[in-house]
Amino acid sequence: MVGIKSKKSFFSCCFAFLISIVLGTVAFSSCGVKDSVKATSDFGPDADYFIGLQKLEDGNENEARTKFLHCIKKGSLYCAKRSAQTLTTFGSVQQKNAASLDLVKAYPDDEESLLVAARCLYDSNEIHKVILITQNLNPAQADNALLKIRFDAMKKRGDSLLLNELFTWYTNRQISAQHYQFYNDYAEDFSDDTDFRNTVIRFRIRVYEKSYTSAAKLVNYIEENLQSGKIPLFPQLASDIGKALFYSTSDYLQTAHFLEDYAQTYEGTALEFYFWFYTARSYEKAANYQKAYSIYQLAVQSALEPSQKDNALWYLMENQLRLSLKDSVDALDEYAPLFDDPEYYDDHFDKLLTSLLHSTNKKLILQAYKKIKPYATKETCAKYAYVYARLLQEGIVKADNSDAVAFGKGASDVGNVSRGSGNDSKEALMRGLFEDALDCGSSVYYKIMAAYRLNYSDSELASHLYKNSTLHQKNNKEAETLLQGYARYGFAEKIYSEWLRFPKDEISTDTALLLSEFLLKCAAQNPEYYVQSLRIAAKAAGCSERPLSFEEIKLLYPKNYSDYIDTFSQKYDITNSTVYALVRGESFFDSKVSSHAGAIGLTQLMPLTAKDIARKLKAEEYSLLDPQTNLEFGAFYLAEMYRRCDNSMLLAFFSYNAGITKVRRWLQTSIAEFGRKGDLSGDLLLETLPYEETREYGRKLVGASAMYELLYSENNVDSYKKMVESLVY
Repeated sequence: MVGIKSKKSFFSCCFAFLISIVLGTVAFSSCGVKDSVKATSDFGPDADYFIGLQKLEDGNENEARTKFLHCIKKGSLYCAKRSAQTLTTFGSVQQKNAASLDLVKAYPDDEESLLVAARCLYDSNEIHKVILITQNLNPAQADNALLKIRFDAMKKRGDSLLLNELFTWYTNRQISAQHYQFYNDYAEDFSDDTDFRNTVIRFRIRVYEKSYTSAAKLVNYIEENLQSGKIPLFPQLASDIGKALFYSTSDYLQTAHFLEDYAQTYEGTALEFYFWFYTARSYEKAANYQKAYSIYQLAVQSALEPSQKDNALWYLMENQLRLSLKDSVDALDEYAPLFDDPEYYDDHFDKLLTSLLHSTNKKLILQAYKKIKPYATKETCAKYAYVYARLLQEGIVKADNSDAVAFGKGASDVGNVSRGSGNDSKEALMRGLFEDALDCGSSVYYKIMAAYRLNYSDSELASHLYKNSTLHQKNNKEAETLLQGYARYGFAEKIYSEWLRFPKDEISTDTALLLSEFLLKCAAQNPEYYVQSLRIAAKAAGCSERPLSFEEIKLLYPKNYSDYIDTFSQKYDITNSTVYALVRGESFFDSKVSSHAGAIGLTQLMPLTAKDIARKLKAEEYSLLDPQTNLEFGAFYLAEMYRRCDNSMLLAFFSYNAGITKVRRWLQTSIAEFGRKGDLSGDLLLETLPYEETREYGRKLVGASAMYELLYSENNVDSYKKMVESLVY
């Protein structure tokens, strides 16, 4: 058996070798160093784009222009296109405008290039040319930012066709920030009630603003004109009518009747779905759950798009949870095969599992698992498999021979299991379920927990951590050349925004991880690269076609800010792996992030909490945006929660997220409902918590804590097992 230490050395060598193959003899420029690199043999004509960027930064515009022009003629798609786009950003006004027109000529159907050119021409007041190059855009489909520039230009010129195009833009699609900005810029132009188009646009803006009462006052006018045929039957209008009436009413039953009439009126049209959907939601709000259930079924049946069907079906299944847990499980035979996007239902199944755990018939969990296994996400299936195996293991449910069906490798021999003893049946079923839990997509928590229960060795664990994705990689070589070039020539600031432009299946795992490693090195100069590196690595791991080495996995669990975290972990006597996990889970190592609730910085502390911590630490002046301060405050607070939770780090994690008072109440409730005299195992307690956010928070931090121990401790597997035991058992 190959030990973990040997694996690390081997994987490290392979990783270094891979870098040299993909990017040439010298893998990367030093981060931020933009002087010329002799890499033409690796990048060919594409090198001129990157050298041109270097020349431009040095102020050598003429030399830069020469390089860009050469790349446009000889380079690959993306390097040539970026060269053409960059030419619009420097030189005289005449040179930039000429470059813009050349760009449109070279890429007439590329909206990204059109947007670059339109902005340049608009800024130089070439209004006619802006309108000319955008004249073939479809207002119902084209990029909103590009359309807004066109409409700004048309407004500036006083174009008579503007209102017609605006009406299409505002009625055929969801309202965007560009729609809203244009409306606010020219609000007076939409105040004329003599033209029905202005009223429709105002109505949609009111709904976008969530000014539902104001919008509801216009519903009768909109609907009358829909019936007369004056206004086309735009589905977005039906959706907004439903929203306006649903969110503005205090009489949900009356609103349900009103919308039900609309649904019957527009039966067989694209509007029908939305009226049935909001009718059902209104009945549900009126506490008529049985009626809502039947109307949601009509919404599912009338859905014209997969996203509509998933939306209505999700609400239908949520509504059914109010009626009967058993019926909810029984109905999965009918509804699970209808799923289009399985991820859409993950939160529903998380809630269903929690409800089933609180019920008296916990064997319904196994029944639900059998029904959803072919249709739900791997993460959801792993959750159900692991939890039921643990219920068996704890003796909370009993195994019947009839339950021992083929789950994974451990229970594949159904005949032998059926003829065996009850204990044989239980062991086979448990093992099969734990092995199923290992196949859980990109979720680490259930893999870690199941591998612990299966007592996997180092090599067995390594082979399951990041298994091959079923996603087929297209590997866009020209896009990869562009991204690799930015790393090779030291343009770290361009990598992340460019990487976001491409679908995740177009950038190979090798290239993505190389970019991640490069940005991680650059973070020493600019901490914003910490989070960029981690996001690229996480996306790469989620769609990798090959297993990842331990060295590569470290990019997903980096030890950023190690000087501070190691110091404060030791100072406040908590394991540093738990602090790394906390920071990773709270902020993804983004020191500037703020939540909607007002939490700030790396450890996402609320200002009032920080004020109390500062008082205890006697810190008179502090900033939560300062990494050192934030990390000390966060480590101190986690250590304080740990002590107040009787030295349970799992309860400390929950308390950090939701507050210690709530956690104590949840603990008492769960133990009582399970009929346990002593403590309930932490992994089962986690699944019973009433808040989905806290459940997922616990999974993330437990999984990450174990991974940090596995990846960085000397006795990898032993350390990770001890971490799991200390957290949840």
